[in-house]
Amino acid sequence: MATAHEGERNSLTFWVACRFAEMVETDLVGESDALALIVEAAMLAGLPRVEAIAAARSGLRAGARS
Repeated sequence: MATAHEGERNSLTFWVACRFAEMVETDLVGESDALALIVEAAMLAGLPRVEAIAAARSGLRAGARS
């Protein structure tokens, strides 16, 4: 995800967060740790912090519902 290009960063961040939600549900990783990892990778790809947090939280919520 850290190498995502402009135009794909938000959707990729969301997708990764959905996958992390599956790991959170099975207790492989805590939600706060998942959020921190996702946001860090998204920011490395160039996504502003606010957008990274929003996409990560949205993906974690969506992934938890499915």
